Amino acid sequence: MAHVGPTDVWSHVAAVFSEADETVRFYLDGVETGVRTAKAIPVADRGEAAIGTEVQHHIAGTMYYWPGYIQYISLFNRVLTPAELVADQYAEKDGPI
Repeated sequence: MAHVGPTDVWSHVAAVFSEADETVRFYLDGVETGVRTAKAIPVADRGEAAIGTEVQHHIAGTMYYWPGYIQYISLFNRVLTPAELVADQYAEKDGPI
């Protein structure tokens, strides 16, 4: 997803990995925007996850940061339906913002 949504507007972005289908589906505000083949979760082999940044593993060790704000993150251990993604988008979240 090169372009995530309009600038200066909060958007709900989701990626749903299905091991059974070997796919990752991308959603923007509850609408599917793309699907890619994936046999495993991309970070599972390294045991690490980066949210809001991507480390380029080469000699320079460059880091790229998300050019915006991330307000909440939800992680699930199962595939969510599009309806569940929308419900999560509007669900009240606990903790500081």
